[in-house]
Amino acid sequence: SISPDGLWVVARPKPGAPPIAQIIPTGPGQSHALQTRGILRGSAWLPGGKQVLLDTKEEGKPGQIYLQDVEAGEPTGSPRPVGPADFRLAGSNSITADGRSYFCYQGAGAFLCSVAGDPPRPLPNVKPTDAFSSWTTDGVSAYVWTRGSMPLKVEKLNLETGKREPVMELM
Repeated sequence: SISPDGLWVVARPKPGAPPIAQIIPTGPGQSHALQTRGILRGSAWLPGGKQVLLDTKEEGKPGQIYLQDVEAGEPTGSPRPVGPADFRLAGSNSITADGRSYFCYQGAGAFLCSVAGDPPRPLPNVKPTDAFSSWTTDGVSAYVWTRGSMPLKVEKLNLETGKREPVMELM
């Protein structure tokens, strides 16, 4: 994922390389290793670029999302777990605009999880085939699309009421 200022990227190692994720500059500068546990499945920067969520999976253990503080592209301190185990980030843009929550999955269920560690809130009317795309500007709804469908159907999903509205179809 790319930091909000566009200066840093959280990158997974290429296949066959040691499983050390890094924060890499988009221009000249020094890369910094992340202290991830296991394989990095995904990441999402919080607004302001001072923190990043790291979605990791250790062999034989449930996945865990960690919060890592970052200063000028360099990790500071150790990553700390946020939310319960076995949840997965919905994508690099899954953070709400206020930076307090993120869209995540557990099994076939979708949830709004809190960066502060409050209990996850189940989201209504999210189907197992739905994939999160992005938040609407009001932060109340999300755009979702149906995996495996052709044409690709994008819908606006109100995360409070579960109401779905067709937005577009893509070929």
